Amino acid sequence: MFRDDTTLTPEMFAFSPRDLVGAESDAWLYIDLFESLDLSEFRENYSGQGEWAVHPELMLRTIFYGLTHGVVTGRKLEDGCYFDNRFIVLSGNQKPSYRTFYRFLVRHENRLNALFVQVVRLAQKMGLASLGRVAIDGSRFKANTSRHKAMSYERMQKAVKEIAAELEKLKADLAESNGKEQTETNLPEEIRRREKRLAKIAAAKKALEEEAQGAVEAKAQKSFADHDAMPMAKPKDGFMYGYNCQAAVDGDHQIIVAAELHDSAADTQALVPVLEKVKKNCERNPKEVLADAGYKSAENLEAMPSETTAYIAVGKGEFNPERNHLEALEFDDKADGYQCPAGKLIPTERRRKDGSRRLKMGTEFCSGCQYAATCPLEPYAKRNGVFNVPPENRRLLIVQHQQRMNSESGRRIYRLRKSIVEPVFGNIKNKRLRICVRGESKVARWWKMACTAHNIEKIIARVGSLIEWKEKTTERIGIWIFGLCPKIQMPSIGLCVTSS
Repeated sequence: MFRDDTTLTPEMFAFSPRDLVGAESDAWLYIDLFESLDLSEFRENYSGQGEWAVHPELMLRTIFYGLTHGVVTGRKLEDGCYFDNRFIVLSGNQKPSYRTFYRFLVRHENRLNALFVQVVRLAQKMGLASLGRVAIDGSRFKANTSRHKAMSYERMQKAVKEIAAELEKLKADLAESNGKEQTETNLPEEIRRREKRLAKIAAAKKALEEEAQGAVEAKAQKSFADHDAMPMAKPKDGFMYGYNCQAAVDGDHQIIVAAELHDSAADTQALVPVLEKVKKNCERNPKEVLADAGYKSAENLEAMPSETTAYIAVGKGEFNPERNHLEALEFDDKADGYQCPAGKLIPTERRRKDGSRRLKMGTEFCSGCQYAATCPLEPYAKRNGVFNVPPENRRLLIVQHQQRMNSESGRRIYRLRKSIVEPVFGNIKNKRLRICVRGESKVARWWKMACTAHNIEKIIARVGSLIEWKEKTTERIGIWIFGLCPKIQMPSIGLCVTSS
């Protein structure tokens, strides 16, 4: 059973916290939004016994209102539910504690993904996400740990032996001094501290060995506090332990249509999984996909859906004026090899099973050639170098993509990437939404919540721009604006629609 929602219940006295929240406050729109969502799954698995629980709708709208307004911890939410009229109204004057917020998120961890999808589809229904142009990017978020709480595999092996030897010596000295049987209750603090540290190091060492599934590199590191966090380079110097958070952002109103964690600091392998999530969340593929050079690979171009055009940077910056060496090659069917722009056959050093080749050009290959000054293959000849060429179908796909990116329309479209996706990460980080949980599954839940809060903020801002606030109206039509419910009558709120 749930406690009664007293948000709109008339009070005995003249004034209540609801009367102190002005009609211009966006809190009313959050109430309308969450009344429009289907939250039936959140009401499952509650017992009719014991103390009545706070209604999930009240909890969700309070949590996400806090996330969009910089209130990100359970204790600050609890303070708001006692001292801030907006949070008092949003929580139905239930005053949940920080433990209640934490237990609620743990209970409904698997349902927050469905809430993210539901908010995305609401944005689609409101015309805020058309999937005409989607930009994909990743950002590094610091994990809830420190590099000082980590150790390399080589150091772990030495530390395990050293601490084990110290423990044996301490226990032997203790047994010799008092002759008592050693138990967990009478072990001195020094022994308990070493045993605790040995257990942490052993757990991190085991996690490294399971990941490697064989020989582990001596310099491989693992954090004791969060085994799933990855060592990543910091923007200025050094490194940190963090997570690679990926987002696909629609170009219309910067709605995040897919939000996933990637298990590597590099972005190359993240493009296809994120695009699959876009189709799953929105039930169709985008028309254009924009991504930086970190996502460039022949495999990603080959895996692109037929209805999607990729605009992935071929180098640093927005334009690569030099012709690529793959574009300068021409395949000769008769000779079963590749020719340079001058028509000379380039020797093939090795052929692989997948159809790719390894070509080698000697130092004299380009001597006396009239195209040497402008030929992109000439630097390879100077170094007596070798270079790899992918299978012919992939080579043609890469060349076609490079020509598209170097065209005027391609450069114009790709320039929009930064303005679409970069402000989204800036908006999330400016609210100081830092990772305060540990473990991949919990961080994935946190990232989905942060992206859901961003989408809700965009939806509320759009609805707010269509509303003219009036003091003496008796219509509350926030739900009607979302396009999910007909108008309902509700006094003392004061919202009405203006013509767009």
